[in-house]
Amino acid sequence: MWYSWDRTPQTNKEMLQHMTAMHKGWRGMLKSKHYKGKTFEDVVASVPPGVDPLDWQTMCQKWNTREEQVKTHQREPNRMEVFKMGRCKDLPDGTQQWVDDENNNRFERMTQMTTHSLQSDDATPVSAEDAFIAVMGRDRPGRVRCAGKAETLRTWYGRGEG
Repeated sequence: MWYSWDRTPQTNKEMLQHMTAMHKGWRGMLKSKHYKGKTFEDVVASVPPGVDPLDWQTMCQKWNTREEQVKTHQREPNRMEVFKMGRCKDLPDGTQQWVDDENNNRFERMTQMTTHSLQSDDATPVSAEDAFIAVMGRDRPGRVRCAGKAETLRTWYGRGEG
């Protein structure tokens, strides 16, 4: 079946919203059928039919709670790592595929801020959290960037911080 519509900014926006809602519904169905109630290792190993294994691994990493991420990585991942998990996947040939150039550039800026430059001795590297905030901006009230819907400022930073 083919659909044709007038290509206006409004219809393009509506079509994108519709496609986004369909994709979120599909991901939600995958999560409820194939993710919940299993260990992270079991979930990643059992890829649903019709889903690319690399895409499935990326989705599972995004669904991982902070507690599960601590178990998986033996430490709590910082927001730069969480940012990368949600926007980049590692390909079998060792390269990385970013969702778009803008996110790749943002991550590169964060990385440059956290590494010590050989040309300049006075510039000290900043923490991953500070680099993330410098590139992405401060958190808004009630929202923690790159932390998922369940995280609030209080659960992420603790009482009285953030």
